[in-house]
Amino acid sequence: MAKWMKGQSGNINGRPKGAKNKYTGETRLKMEKFIYQEFDQIVEEYRSMKVRDKVEFFLRVANFVLPKLRAIEVHEVPEIEELLSMSPDQLQEELIRIETELNNRKNGKQEEEETY
Repeated sequence: MAKWMKGQSGNINGRPKGAKNKYTGETRLKMEKFIYQEFDQIVEEYRSMKVRDKVEFFLRVANFVLPKLRAIEVHEVPEIEELLSMSPDQLQEELIRIETELNNRKNGKQEEEETY
């Protein structure tokens, strides 16, 4: 008999946001070691590829070595004249809005699929 019911686990909070999968880390280290050891052979093979294959190779490898970029939502920033014309209360509201947005982004509360 299972210890937990289907769809449940012993960790009600789940894995913490940003926690690394230990197997992913191990695999990454193995890949780094392999690439380091076989680098000269990889470069030799790369040089013998056709241009189209070089581009495909580069794009595939880039997924592993470059950080993933995500779209961000661009908000209209008030012009200086607009800020100068605001009352102290309006300026305070604008500062709170900006601070809240920055905190949300820092805490990862922004939607993953944002648009430009």
